[in-house]
Amino acid sequence: MQKEIKKNGFGVDNLPDFFPDNIDNSEIKIYRDENCIINCKIDFKDLSNSDFDNLIKFNESFDLDLYNYPKQQLLLKNCKLSHRSGNFIDINLSLTVSSSNRIFSLNPVSWLTEWYINAPIYFYKRWTSRSLEFTYKKNRHDLGNKKSFDQEMIFKAKSKEITGPDYIFVEFKDEKDNDVKFVIHHVPEFYHPKWSQKMGIEYRTEWNIPNKEDREKISEIISFLFGRQLIYLGYTEFDKIGEPVKENLVTPEIDYEINLKNLSHKPDLNPI
Repeated sequence: MQKEIKKNGFGVDNLPDFFPDNIDNSEIKIYRDENCIINCKIDFKDLSNSDFDNLIKFNESFDLDLYNYPKQQLLLKNCKLSHRSGNFIDINLSLTVSSSNRIFSLNPVSWLTEWYINAPIYFYKRWTSRSLEFTYKKNRHDLGNKKSFDQEMIFKAKSKEITGPDYIFVEFKDEKDNDVKFVIHHVPEFYHPKWSQKMGIEYRTEWNIPNKEDREKISEIISFLFGRQLIYLGYTEFDKIGEPVKENLVTPEIDYEINLKNLSHKPDLNPI
């Protein structure tokens, strides 16, 4: 069954059996909490008696397939109830989600970046330059015969440039004598979570992007060399102009007794 959720532009494919048929006034919010767990919050409004009974009784995991025609598709895997509140006609459901898969476009992939927390303290040697340029355009309208004032005037503002060390380049031969190349780069502090060092591993199509299994092996080797267990948060695929093509985010697969904040503040371990 397919239903449209009008308030935030998403619809739902394969509606779970216990969801109300009339969900036009519902709202969906997807976010990471401070512990990096993916959450989905759904506010159901104007429920009937039977819809209310179904929602307060369910206690099972399910997948939620969303769409935003024609550009975006979003699949939430293994949604589990974490909190339920509300009154007789309105219910708020809070769900934890194991993974979120979003498709932005069908453009060819130019590079793929995997995202990690619990990264080592700043160690990057190679430099990157970034610039931001502004162009202002002015065109006065309805000036009659004063054509000299009616032409578009263009002003270029000073560009802002930031340069600094923020990556290292890795290149080696694998066991099959294939070239393996990738970039390990810093992720700025203003990205969440702010309590942990963050880093990305960038693979490019021109270097032949390794499969998922090989990328996992590479991250384990990097963890060993750095003396820190990198915590995987997912990956993003980009096209040639840097627009996201696909995004796969995951809730970290770690023991529930491990406190990520405390782990991120521990010193690096020496490799054996």
